[in-house]
Amino acid sequence: PQVKTKLKPNSSENIVSKKQEDTTVMKSHNQEITVSSGYLSQPNRHQEIWSILESIWITIYQDSMDVFQRLGSNSALTTSKIASFEEAFIYLQKLMAAVRDILEGIQRILAPNSNYQDVETLYNFLIKYEINKSVKFTAQELYDCFSQTEYREKLTIGCCQLVEMEYTMQQCNASVYMEAQNRGWCEDVLNYRT
Repeated sequence: PQVKTKLKPNSSENIVSKKQEDTTVMKSHNQEITVSSGYLSQPNRHQEIWSILESIWITIYQDSMDVFQRLGSNSALTTSKIASFEEAFIYLQKLMAAVRDILEGIQRILAPNSNYQDVETLYNFLIKYEINKSVKFTAQELYDCFSQTEYREKLTIGCCQLVEMEYTMQQCNASVYMEAQNRGWCEDVLNYRT
């Protein structure tokens, strides 16, 4: 069986590093990524796993851009898919939590003495949130993938990009937090998290 994921329009070239020139994921708008979940050779399996993670980053990036547009000072002129300021604020909280969880998982994998157990944080995040219904690989396969130098380098670059994204999200959150608190939305967010 094959799972096809369509990239959203307006995908950003920034999320894909210059080192990934061999990756065809971001070469054109509305391009399809075809991921086969049958038996693959190890290099192909690693590429499949990487493609899934990359599509998650792309989705987070695109969703955060929608949130930033809606929460921005020119939000009346925005083309964001998010209907309201409140919806954008609550979604920003969800995105920040997701990025924090992903970063925790990646940082454990990239630690100098990482082992098989360290991949479980990221793997459990992927399964828990069912980010991509095509997560049809095991924690062992994820570990094997990130044991390869090529994918550790890509993961390091992705980690740096996510750290920057997290910082931008925190700055956005700080800039709108007082208004959200005055409107009583912060209590809703706290109740949502528990």
